[in-house]
Amino acid sequence: MKKNWLRLGFATIALGALTLAQSCSVSEVVNYVFPGFTYDADAVEFTIPIVDSAGTTFASFDSVKVELNLEDALRENTNGNISISDADKIYIESVRLDLTDADNENNWANFTDVNMMMASNTATTVVEMAKASIPDTYDESIDGTVDQSVSMKEYVKGNTIHYVIYGKSRRATNKVLHGKAYVSFRVE
Repeated sequence: MKKNWLRLGFATIALGALTLAQSCSVSEVVNYVFPGFTYDADAVEFTIPIVDSAGTTFASFDSVKVELNLEDALRENTNGNISISDADKIYIESVRLDLTDADNENNWANFTDVNMMMASNTATTVVEMAKASIPDTYDESIDGTVDQSVSMKEYVKGNTIHYVIYGKSRRATNKVLHGKAYVSFRVE
């Protein structure tokens, strides 16, 4: 009797799985099984050189080359079952830029705008990751506005990322500023 109930239970589960598979696309089944995850890349150090005067155009602050292996993170989060090529979407979820040595005369208030761009060894066209308009108030940290509709999948297929930080100055700085960029990717 117990074996019959077990057989009935397994048959019911199999029938349910078959029904689900027929009524859903493969993508929907994958999204159900793998809801995605956020990957926080290692902090990237950057430098802003001394700015001599206010500017009306964007100037490059720093360009940083980093190693990023999102493929390993994806495999780790899916027990090795899904690779980057299986992911539907990979996009920037957030970007935060922190100044580590800001003071009252040298901080984000010295700048009106900042943009962070990205290229990689698999996608050489530079794409905007985030941008921020900065108020004229003391701040050591800014959160960039990201466009989550921009796919970063081709950019993270490789293992080398080039970050470029641009900005417009509101007023001069009197020292080199150092900071860290924190980037989070969303994989679905």
